[in-house]
Amino acid sequence: MANSNQIPHGKSTGISPKIILAIVAVVLVAAFAGISLLTGGNAKDSDDYAGMGSRTQSSQSADSGSSASSSEAPDVTLNLVDGSQRQLSDSRGHVVILSFWATWCPYCIEEMPDIQQITKDYEGVEAILVNCGEDAATVEDFMAENPYDFTWVLDEDYAVQSAYPTSGIPYTLVIDAEGNVVKAFSGSKASGMYNDFAAAVEEAMK
Repeated sequence: MANSNQIPHGKSTGISPKIILAIVAVVLVAAFAGISLLTGGNAKDSDDYAGMGSRTQSSQSADSGSSASSSEAPDVTLNLVDGSQRQLSDSRGHVVILSFWATWCPYCIEEMPDIQQITKDYEGVEAILVNCGEDAATVEDFMAENPYDFTWVLDEDYAVQSAYPTSGIPYTLVIDAEGNVVKAFSGSKASGMYNDFAAAVEEAMK
């Protein structure tokens, strides 16, 4: 007697190649979206930095965004690559470009020539580059190959980054001489960031 559960001859139980291709496509799109989220690619700027809510603020002040002090850049301890320490507030009196980056982030590296040019075109502007999560040797190797005139900061435990409302890098802020955030940029763009940074710096100098 024939087994009633026997599969009819000529019929396949495998998954259709079209279904496999569709699954692969979905996985690739999701992976690309995740990489874009982490490393930027489309710059967004915000005049309302206070409304973005610094992680160092209480949830009440972050949600309201109405406090004048909420736009003040959180003062953090900066561990420089040379082993010394300083406070961000030591830069009061100067316009500061504070940028969070990593050697594995191509968008971060693409912004650096624009930041360097800003410091040349606008007297007194200081660029502070905070490396996120990498060790001194890695950053020093990068510095040797890319001799920019930046203040290089290590943030191996993400203590500095966690004080700011960034969910990815590059994340760049322009801070005025009084220590207030004038503009925050999340991500980057193919056409470059010079004009965006320049406009923010000029606003900070008013």
